[in-house]
Amino acid sequence: MQLHNAGAEFKLSKSNDSFHINFEKGTLEIPPLKLQLETESLFRNLIAFEQRHYSDNYINDYVFIIHHLANSPKDIELLVEKQIIENWLPDKEGASTLLNNLSNGTTLNPDNFYFSDLCEEMENYRAKSYNKWRAILIQNYFSTPWATLSLFAAVFLILLTVIQAVTSVLQVTNQQNAGSTTKGSLNP
Repeated sequence: MQLHNAGAEFKLSKSNDSFHINFEKGTLEIPPLKLQLETESLFRNLIAFEQRHYSDNYINDYVFIIHHLANSPKDIELLVEKQIIENWLPDKEGASTLLNNLSNGTTLNPDNFYFSDLCEEMENYRAKSYNKWRAILIQNYFSTPWATLSLFAAVFLILLTVIQAVTSVLQVTNQQNAGSTTKGSLNP
């Protein structure tokens, strides 16, 4: 949700490679993930196998990044809406709990983290205040066609009011100038 609130878009990746998570120009592309009852045991077994037999921890790193992208039920809801997560669990709270439980017992090696560049790009994007302001503007004022239309109508009315005020001031000023010119011409 933090990335979403900063204006990042989420998109289902065309790749089926789970490790092909890409962040470019404010769009995070994530391959599909199916959450079902067997998901937790599958990932736990893969992590245990990987830790036992390999020095690189790709599955562990994948679980870590997914856990941080889908940490709350609102995150799950957003990713389900974007069709990135296919939730076969009873509710979004169960999906959130499953992903949070997966990260328990995992360790992260910051020197050898597979998604370190991705995390840095996302953090840099999220930290820019321009992205946050743009996201607030779009989410609050351009979320529906009616909201957009009413914003433009309000701006148009404000402009008309300003023009009317300026015209009135100019008209009064011109009348005062014309009156003082007439008074000055009568007196020698």
